[in-house]
Amino acid sequence: MTFFPEQTPRPSNEEIVIPFTPDLLNELQLNLSHKDQIISQLAKNVQQMEVKLLRNSKLTQENSNESKKAPRKSTDKSNSNCRTSSK
Repeated sequence: MTFFPEQTPRPSNEEIVIPFTPDLLNELQLNLSHKDQIISQLAKNVQQMEVKLLRNSKLTQENSNESKKAPRKSTDKSNSNCRTSSK
């Protein structure tokens, strides 16, 4: 495997030093702020989905209970118009 000079592997115990300039710190703060906003929005979305799922679950349970109480009348009228011919 050939390494270019800038890609030479470092020993694992060598520390990487990044100079924290004011611009870099500002950018990091903006990124953190942006991530916080995204996390907050995701949390709101999750709450909304939980509410919708709970509603759907309750509706499904209500429909299930109603169907157990009384069987639904068939709305299929395909046989109601059949006439038998008498010869």
